[in-house]
Amino acid sequence: MPDVKTSNPPLSPSDPIEFGGTGEIGTPFPDPGVGPGPGGEKVGVGPCARQVLGLVPLNLCDLFVDPDCRDDKPHPMDCPYAIPVFASILDTDGHVNDFTTMTVDTYTNSGVMTVTWFLDKCVGGAFVEQEEIDANSTVGTLLNLAFVGFPTYSEVLIIWRDVLINFGSGTYRIRVRTILDGENTCDQCTEPFCLKPFSCEQANGTVRWTIAYGAGTIGSITDPTVTFGTPSANLYQIRVNGGFGDETSEYDLLEQEYQNGAIVKIRDEAIQKYVFNSDRLPNWFHKRFKSYALLAPSIRVDDYNLNNPDYEIKQLRVTRDGNYEPERNRNSRLTKVSVNFKSGIQNVEARTC
Repeated sequence: MPDVKTSNPPLSPSDPIEFGGTGEIGTPFPDPGVGPGPGGEKVGVGPCARQVLGLVPLNLCDLFVDPDCRDDKPHPMDCPYAIPVFASILDTDGHVNDFTTMTVDTYTNSGVMTVTWFLDKCVGGAFVEQEEIDANSTVGTLLNLAFVGFPTYSEVLIIWRDVLINFGSGTYRIRVRTILDGENTCDQCTEPFCLKPFSCEQANGTVRWTIAYGAGTIGSITDPTVTFGTPSANLYQIRVNGGFGDETSEYDLLEQEYQNGAIVKIRDEAIQKYVFNSDRLPNWFHKRFKSYALLAPSIRVDDYNLNNPDYEIKQLRVTRDGNYEPERNRNSRLTKVSVNFKSGIQNVEARTC
């Protein structure tokens, strides 16, 4: 795993029996079915492995055009959002090398479901398979979560430094293929990633979030009938355009006033406050960030803005300190948000007793 420190103490894995051996509470996967075609007609699409958590969504690779007018007529000001990722060939420091984790659940009540992971690169305007991510992969790791109580989970960790070394910069996507009873039933893909060599100038204007989950449960943001089990010490990361900082201090003072009028300070604490200001981002980011990121037991942030006066925002542990209220724009479906945070470790405190 990447060298990202968290404050989570070791946790015992969830009892797999509690989740029926799947790590999931809710409905099982549907029987093989169909999906909408360009004109609403039905085309053959079997069941897909179900995504667990994740700050980047998985969708069908060959997107079907929905008859809903909002889907086949995007606003001219909206462009596909390529997730920025950076890496350095010469420097192994985690601050300049990003990673991406994707997790799916292969539980099904009918047949045997397995998945295969791939890394694709955009070449000549089309995505081309670069490598299957297996035990011999040069760009990532296929993680076995059975030993922590989730035998039906399949998880892949992409190390973007390894991708840069082996395949160079460019636009990539992570693809997962679902196999049910030996037949390919579904291909799902992430949003595109734009990989560039790290430099302070290239990374300027971005913020990177790293979250860690302990053993427990969390409800799905896309399916209200599903609750997922979370393996212990599971790490997810995403970088987006925006800024984090604007540090302020809020004071919490406890003092004693005596009969003679004297006031004696007993305890005084400075609570460090911060603000995250995003650029205009797609709705999938807001849905996943406000739930899967901000509800996580451990949240760490790195800011890469050159004009930020605080250069020490590196793996800073924070916790949210307010609501999540994106600012809508009538001319675009992209929205921005400002979220308040406070330091995840409150130790700036003075006591007299």
